[in-house]
Order: sequence, then structure tokens, then C-alpha cells
Amino acid sequence: MISLEEYYRGRSKRHHNGEQSTLNDLDFSWLSDHLDAIARRAAATHALGSQTYRIRPVLQFEGLDFRFIHPHFKVISTLSRLRNPNKSGYLGDCYDVDFAGSRGKSDCIKNHERAINYDVPISTFVDMDFDYSDISLKEMENIRSSSPYACLRSWILETSNTTDEAIEFILEETENKWPGSFPFKLSPFEVQEKANSITLDTMRRGASFGRWGRYTGDEAKAEWENSSERCIMKVRWFNDHALAEAVRKLSRLPNMKSKKIEKICDAYISRNCSRTIQNLLKEMLLEIGIKVGNEF
Repeated sequence: MISLEEYYRGRSKRHHNGEQSTLNDLDFSWLSDHLDAIARRAAATHALGSQTYRIRPVLQFEGLDFRFIHPHFKVISTLSRLRNPNKSGYLGDCYDVDFAGSRGKSDCIKNHERAINYDVPISTFVDMDFDYSDISLKEMENIRSSSPYACLRSWILETSNTTDEAIEFILEETENKWPGSFPFKLSPFEVQEKANSITLDTMRRGASFGRWGRYTGDEAKAEWENSSERCIMKVRWFNDHALAEAVRKLSRLPNMKSKKIEKICDAYISRNCSRTIQNLLKEMLLEIGIKVGNEF
């Protein structure tokens, strides 16, 4: 992945040469930059006396999740194009829709609202984090969270009913790559219990630094603790970072980077949960007026 400096240098060069790029052409794409470009284009066309300019629909994900999801989008766009050739309202080429990310959940929500104000057809998926009631989404249209699960990847695993199988795969692959990783055989329950504990600690910090209803700071944390108590035992809360961290902490490899374990988790999801991802994309596309057919 290129650095931000390289990205902006390349972006400036393309603009200087008069080239037009979609988000999919860029190796590092933030929705805020795309919306800035739309605002400039709208201003320019209006200054020339025109009221129309072409805007592609956008699917937005938190952080770099859009790069993780995009290969699955390419699959359904290809199938849709082959099975519904030249049908009005159906997804054709994968470049008919822009994929984008925002740096965090709050940026995702702000950019979603901003896109709506620019009349950009947009559908957004964000992580639940500590906001299990989706208070921060402000009841906006076409934006959803992973609730009742902590993040996109845990939502995919739980929706696919493959969490335990995924953990077993992660443990097996970790042992294969780094023999002797574990002092004894671990069960998926033990790993998930550890991941749940790590995730809840993260959520508590998030509640204290953020806002919960009308509360902020320590009051927000206390109110979140009280209101979430009845939900904690009902939902298996864990995020992908905590899952990888749990495996690392339970292993004999304390210095190993959790990112390596996260990649194993991503490999499992891409291989075994594609239908769940495709169904999510189908729902998001329908929200912005694009059909892909009944074959998914």
C-alpha cells in the first residue's frame, strides 16, 4: 500500500494532467477526498451554466475494509454483467460503483451525511464498536452498523455461523506456520472468551472517550456500563483485532504481531464466507438503486 504522501503526489499529478480517476483506480482512497472533488466539479459545472454532472454511486466502509470487500464485489459485478447484459437498473461493470473508506466511524458518518447533501447515492457499513444501540447513526438512511456484533469481520463470521470453525482454522494455521505456538490444545470457547474480554475493555475506553446519549466522559462510561450489562451476556462481542490478540496472548509467541494472525482470519473469511459478503453487497446496492439479479 502506498503512503499518503505518494497518494497525494499521484493525485495532484493526475489532476495536473487533466486525467480523471475513479476511486477504484487509486491504491489509497478516502471518501472525503472524493467528496471534495465532487464539490469542485459541481461548482465548476454550475459556473459554466450547466446543472448536470455525473456522479457514480458509492459503497463506503470503515477504514480500509473496502479493500477487503472489493474482490467480492468484482465477482458479483462480473456475474451480473454476464447474466443480465445491458439490462437497465442492473449492475454492469464493477467501475459503475465507487468503493471508498473513511478513517474512522465518526468520519464515515460525517461523510455519509455529506454525500447525501451532495445527492451522491451512497450506502455505508460501519463497525458497531461500543454503540450497540446505533445512537451515532442518527437514524440516517442507507447506513448500517455491524450491531449486534462488534465489527464487520465478526458480523460476517456470526452471520455465516462460522465463528468456531474460523477460530479452529486460525489456531491450526498458526501452529502450522509457527510450530509449538501453543502449550496445550485450545478450544474456540477459550479463545473467544479472551477475545470478548479484550473487546469489552476496548469498548469501555471508547464509551469514556466518546459520547453515550447525552453523557460524555466518565458519566458516559458509567451509563454505558449500566445500560449494556443486560446485553453483554446475550451477544458474543469480539472484534477481529481482539480475536488475533487473544490468539497471540494465549500462545508462546508474545512478540509475534497480531496483524499476521488477522491475515489468517481474513483468508478464512474470503474463502468460506463469500455468500454472506455477496448478500451484504446486494442489499447495499439495492439501497442505491442497483440490482444484481436473483442468482445471489
